[in-house]
Amino acid sequence: MGIIARLIGAAFLIWLAESWLPSVAGELSGQIAQAASVGRYTALVGAAYLAARGISRLLDVAFWNWFIPRHYGAKAPNLIPDLVRVMVWLVAAGTLLARMSDQAATGIIAFSSVSVAVIGFALKSLIADLFAGIAISIERPFRIGDWLDLGSSGRGRVLEINWRSTHLEEQDRNTLIVPNSRLSEMVIRNTSRPTPWYIERLTVILDHHVTAHQVERLLLSAAAQVPEIARIDESAKARLNSYTEKGIEWALQFPVPTLGDASAIRYHVWRNVLRNLHFAGINPPPQRYEMYDAVRAMEPPNRPLINREFLRRVDLFCNLTHDELDTLHSALVPRIYRAGQSVVRQGEEGASLFLVQEGLLDVVVTDGSGVERQVAQLAAGSYFGEMSLLTGAPRSATVVSSFDCQVIEIERDALRPLMQARPEIVEHMSEELANRQVANAKRLAEAQTDAPPVPEQRNLALQFVSRIRSLFALDRLHADQPAA
Repeated sequence: MGIIARLIGAAFLIWLAESWLPSVAGELSGQIAQAASVGRYTALVGAAYLAARGISRLLDVAFWNWFIPRHYGAKAPNLIPDLVRVMVWLVAAGTLLARMSDQAATGIIAFSSVSVAVIGFALKSLIADLFAGIAISIERPFRIGDWLDLGSSGRGRVLEINWRSTHLEEQDRNTLIVPNSRLSEMVIRNTSRPTPWYIERLTVILDHHVTAHQVERLLLSAAAQVPEIARIDESAKARLNSYTEKGIEWALQFPVPTLGDASAIRYHVWRNVLRNLHFAGINPPPQRYEMYDAVRAMEPPNRPLINREFLRRVDLFCNLTHDELDTLHSALVPRIYRAGQSVVRQGEEGASLFLVQEGLLDVVVTDGSGVERQVAQLAAGSYFGEMSLLTGAPRSATVVSSFDCQVIEIERDALRPLMQARPEIVEHMSEELANRQVANAKRLAEAQTDAPPVPEQRNLALQFVSRIRSLFALDRLHADQPAA
């Protein structure tokens, strides 16, 4: 109603100034005629004011706040409505001056031209920013909320596009203000278009002996373990960048939700990469000086299958002596599984444990109704199959390689001589086995509605001691030994 009232008031004042008051001034004389002339000017000023206010408000309500969001899905940048308001007021002011001024048009034009030239020279940078802002608003290379990479000038999310500058919020929550004229000259990378996510990359140099298959297992599994990356329908990729004297430079390309998340996600990916390299026994290549030996050049590389410290970090084996670790290390069997291949299947018999050295594996459980659910993922440094190894129980889950994987298998016969030589190993392994079973039962209870109740750790440990001693025939072994 306010808009209609302003427009009706402006129309009435225009009629008053252009029709009634001039006729009154022509019929009367003296002070009354002068008062009528002053009233005419006042009515013209009021009409221009009300008309400009009414038209500006009408455009705000009907066009900027209703039509544009409804048809384009977003509000127009503040610069364009502000510019239209200024034009409306300038038209109103120009019309008012034309009706009130008795000066010759050529004089007004000459004075205006000189004034515009002086003002334009004084405000050339401001005008350049203004027209650059207009071009940005019309072309719309980016929108409010988009993440922009300005190269050395910074990165940020667009907060506002105004007359003079564009405001960006940086990753550390600071505000970056860039003049529009400078922004129009930059090469801008809009990471929010055409998809909301974008591709981030990191590079790592590895030794020449590391194969492409190993690199894919190490790098792709590192990216897949980050939940924010796994939720995006775009796969990570490993690429060979260059071959140098120091080593081979590999690039890992992976999607991130927004540029604002890039720093945190890069940290998690790097942490996973370094952990995978550590468990695989691969170190970044140092600066090297080669001395060629024709005899040694014919020998195959002698790289250990797995570091003994890796075995010691496995909970089940952490209390083994150095000699016992050496015995166990000599019995390790490497296995390679392709992506999608099952390592073990739920319900199958088994007599071995697996250590994950490279890659990523999915743990899948089938409930009583035949529905399969993924309950966990196993990265480098994890192990599985301990129940079948130590107690002879069937496999409790299906383990499938998500990528090409390398695992190390430890068979029951490798542990038998250790336990027979030092039976107290059984107590420690039973405690660790019970801890693992309680943790797995809690995870299954969260994933399955018909999962069995979580057992008590102490009772489980005692049961496992009996089952392990029976499976490895430790009681019969000590019964057969002669008394001292």
